[in-house]
Amino acid sequence: MTPLQTADISKLSPTCPLCHTLDRTVTADSLRIGATWACTRCGQTWSAARLETVAVYARYTVARGEARPS
Repeated sequence: MTPLQTADISKLSPTCPLCHTLDRTVTADSLRIGATWACTRCGQTWSAARLETVAVYARYTVARGEARPS
């Protein structure tokens, strides 16, 4: 996979990409071993795999000029 197609799991945080709420009960270690959690604000279920997918898609849209990094 190219760098655009992968995300560094060690840099992911348990922050909901949808509403940007940080879940302080989920640790980086639990993400690495496959933990999932439900956002307390919007109810979306997240895991390291889903966070990686969102991160890769965000980089893809920036690379195509469809979005600006914030």
